[in-house]
Amino acid sequence: MSQVSKRIIDPRVLNSLEEMFLDSILSCSTLQTTRDYLNDILTPTEKIMLAKRLSIAYLLLKGHDYRTIRSIVKVSTPTIGVVSRILKLQGNGLRSILSQFHKKREIKKILTELGEAALIILESGKGGNWKHAGQIKYKRKLLNHQPL
Repeated sequence: MSQVSKRIIDPRVLNSLEEMFLDSILSCSTLQTTRDYLNDILTPTEKIMLAKRLSIAYLLLKGHDYRTIRSIVKVSTPTIGVVSRILKLQGNGLRSILSQFHKKREIKKILTELGEAALIILESGKGGNWKHAGQIKYKRKLLNHQPL
């Protein structure tokens, strides 16, 4: 985990720093700008730590148990416990972001299923290639079976 200086900062200065940080994130208008900005201010370890915590929260909210999360995300049980405690005691912002993320994934899933249905309908016409349609459906099923 990252180290914080032992020297105490005035609460007003700390509040100002926090606002500046949050405003800087909000000013990122594209995914690439956000990626570049976070690459500039976070170390690779900090980015991994944040991504793992987000993944842990997502998997907890989807109902996965600690053992499954530990094997997927490669984290310790106490780390999962910390994220679980955050979700139980507060976590409104985290829940909101993950809810939006989940909705986007559901929309993508529905669109993919519609695409598969259209493909099967098109492939099933006279002289259609059923084998090819089945292979595409199987490959997409494998891709969608990933826990994250």
